Amino acid sequence: MRRIIPSAFSVTSSLEVNRLATGQIPHD
Repeated sequence: MRRIIPSAFSVTSSLEVNRLATGQIPHD
């Protein structure tokens, strides 16, 4: 079960970073 926690956290972190990067870096 411990493997699911880091995986989910990693995915969430990736999504957050992607969203922040998208907000800071405009894509034309």
